[in-house]
Amino acid sequence: MINTGSLTDMYDLESVEVLRGPQGALLGKSSGAGAILLRRSRPTGEFGGRAQVEYGTKNLTNIQGLVNFPIVENILSGKMYANVRKRDPYVRNLAIPGADLSGEDSRSIRGALLYTPNDSLEVYLSADYKADRSDQQGGRNMSGPGTIICDAFQVCADGSSVSRNQTRANFVKSPKIDENNITADVVWTGNSISVKSLTGYRDFELMNNQDLDYLDGSYLEIFDAQQKVEQFSQEFRVMSEPGGGLDLDGRLVWLVAGYYGHSKADMNQGLRAFGAATHQAQKLIRDNYAIFGHFDYEIMNDLYVSAGVRRSWDKIDHDFSLALPQTTPPDTVYSHDTSFNNTSSEIGLKYHFDSNLMVYIRYSEGYRSGGFVGLPGSLEAATEYDPETSKSYEMGVKSSWYDGRFMTNLTVFETEFDDLQRIISRPGPGNTFIQVTDNAATAKTRGVEFESLLKITDSFSVGANIGYLDAKYTDYVTTNPDTGASVDLSDQPLTFSPKWTANIRADYRAEIKKANTFGFDSVDYFINFSWQDDYEMSNILHPIGLQKSYSIVDASVSLSGGGENRYSVTAYVDNLFDEEYLLWPGAVAGVLTFQTENIGRTVGVKLSFDF
Repeated sequence: MINTGSLTDMYDLESVEVLRGPQGALLGKSSGAGAILLRRSRPTGEFGGRAQVEYGTKNLTNIQGLVNFPIVENILSGKMYANVRKRDPYVRNLAIPGADLSGEDSRSIRGALLYTPNDSLEVYLSADYKADRSDQQGGRNMSGPGTIICDAFQVCADGSSVSRNQTRANFVKSPKIDENNITADVVWTGNSISVKSLTGYRDFELMNNQDLDYLDGSYLEIFDAQQKVEQFSQEFRVMSEPGGGLDLDGRLVWLVAGYYGHSKADMNQGLRAFGAATHQAQKLIRDNYAIFGHFDYEIMNDLYVSAGVRRSWDKIDHDFSLALPQTTPPDTVYSHDTSFNNTSSEIGLKYHFDSNLMVYIRYSEGYRSGGFVGLPGSLEAATEYDPETSKSYEMGVKSSWYDGRFMTNLTVFETEFDDLQRIISRPGPGNTFIQVTDNAATAKTRGVEFESLLKITDSFSVGANIGYLDAKYTDYVTTNPDTGASVDLSDQPLTFSPKWTANIRADYRAEIKKANTFGFDSVDYFINFSWQDDYEMSNILHPIGLQKSYSIVDASVSLSGGGENRYSVTAYVDNLFDEEYLLWPGAVAGVLTFQTENIGRTVGVKLSFDF
């Protein structure tokens, strides 16, 4: 079962941290290839805020703002954030005039409280709600010989019947997403230790509808597919405090912790295939327990060792039905359960030659729990898949030169995956399909990344990144969904893994010495160039999923002024040269194939102000 839904508005982010390599010791399962940590800004305790209005291509309207406010001075403060985003559809529907697809319609609201009654206690509470009523993602049918829709029903297409961002979909009912999140972060700080409690609750509901054939006949459609997920997590950490006696005079930083996670998911899916409707249902309960610890220790001046270990236990109960010829969800009459456990560890060394040069080496392990085929096509197909594990070796250099004006980072890495989990589609009963999680026996990624930033003047900076990645299956035999035959993908590339990537960006700020009528005192110019090599998007390397190399240029210019109460006007263009590339290819178990594509060039203007 795929747990979709994520926070897409980032206006009130305080920081974004990208962690390379497995993070199994500290972050637990599902971080076997790395993690991205998003930190929201907390209430400041002072009244103030900011707001932004954006208007762009296809009547994009994006309004967002946040406000901080004190409630009890120096004790209790709050923050509110709200966002509304809408965009007209950009995929023209040739089958139903006026029923175009790929439009956006979402809104969210978030509130937070920060309670600091004394120097020892801090309580942070946050809650948010998001509603998404965006259209289906529009696409075009690409089914040719070898697919059921072409061979059996003579509905053959190669994309030539529609051009870029056109469709012939006749089932255009929109999906619905509603999501609620509540978190509580409580920290008590003593003389030698601090204790932290992290509590999270999430309620997520999805009603999905999708025309998979993108044709004006009802060949293959997902209708009223419901997914309801409730998640609860609780973590307790005990950590060392600087100068508290348990930190060995500042040379040691440590933590020990325990974690419990519980999730309950109910899912049912309606499928119309060539005029026949079926419905199928499943329920899934997961319980995860873990204990872990981590420390950083200064062995000698400027030489540090860090290590961590995590022991995890997973228990999974799965109830399901087979697909029945009806339009309402059936009862789940079959059940099975399983359990997994794992120990993940990491160890690393880093040495600071001085404040501007550091070298490091790190070994780490990751883990992703196994599970069951969610909606099997038969009792024989109701199998489980194995956990995915990973081992990573990384070393690098981080440096700063010329008083911080020139910064460079170089990283070399290799990650080995065992039982790598891949989601593929396979033939189901009749002319239908099922999606299953398959295990690739082994896979390996290795590469080099170079990052640099040059501050030429106080007003002008240039950055450049380049990456090389060799990512491939080393042992993977699976099933070709088009033919049902065995296919050996060993030594073939992993998906979404371009061999080369490059990025160059430049920022320049010019001061306006004499304020104009509108009070602007500076102008900022920004340009970003990014390039990606060829890469595969299909888990079985279907030709429909090959994305050729492409480059994107984004640019903007901003006028700012207002002193402390800053305001700005920004004009931007994304994908300046209107580059075409795929968002997603679909090869549905030998039934049909399709592609969805990017919106193309977009332009817009943003008005922002702080108060």
